[in-house]
Amino acid sequence: MHDRPARRRRIRGGRRLHHRPNHCLEPGRRIVQTWRTSEFSDADPDSEIEVLLEPVDGGTRLTLHHRHVPDGQLDYEHGGWQDNYFEPMRGYFSER
Repeated sequence: MHDRPARRRRIRGGRRLHHRPNHCLEPGRRIVQTWRTSEFSDADPDSEIEVLLEPVDGGTRLTLHHRHVPDGQLDYEHGGWQDNYFEPMRGYFSER
């Protein structure tokens, strides 16, 4: 069980996401946190995301691993991360 409440955020399509504080934070290198959506059943365990950051010429390479995703919840593998996170982040950081 988690001792801190989940933070929630709504994304396109009305799905509600729940993620908890980071399990691992290595500034500038790695982030690991639990992750779930409102579409997970109560019986489904939390999934886990790991974000790896690697310096490359002209920027940073971000590699995302999403593990322990329940069957039927794999739409993130088919453009969900790109459309809902990476494209908005690209726009945000390009203005900085």
